[in-house]
Amino acid sequence: MVKCECGCGEDVGRGQFLSGHDQRLRTALEAEVGGLLPMRTLIRAAHSYFDGTINGPGFTQTVRAVFAGIHSPQSAAEGETCRDEILECARIVMRESGLDYFTIPEIIRCMAKRGSKYAESTIRTHIVSRMCVNAPDNHAVTYRDLERTERGEYRLLPR
Repeated sequence: MVKCECGCGEDVGRGQFLSGHDQRLRTALEAEVGGLLPMRTLIRAAHSYFDGTINGPGFTQTVRAVFAGIHSPQSAAEGETCRDEILECARIVMRESGLDYFTIPEIIRCMAKRGSKYAESTIRTHIVSRMCVNAPDNHAVTYRDLERTERGEYRLLPR
């Protein structure tokens, strides 16, 4: 006889679960990671790692943030663009640090904590190119949001 996959140890006549036990497993998994949104963050990070849009350290950072309880259920609103998230995180990072500049790793960490769906490479491209006023014009659409002040340091431009 096959045992129920929820972990209850009961025998299953057919399939993988006793009636309703698939939901029991789903609920237990959500609780283990802190809810449905952190689980979504883990799954998105796993997909991004699998398809190569984030590297091992980026994946590890996201997993650690989720299990440390840093993931915020008030994460990026649906429909929020990568640019929107970067600008919000830039404000957060600078407010918390008391400095008038930020670095790319700080933005990536902030966005991961907020449960961003954007890959690390997309975030980097936006900061160093699309949103940066003193970057070469390599994109059809660019914004005048940021200025690179030193190697790896950026500041928000007044709106």
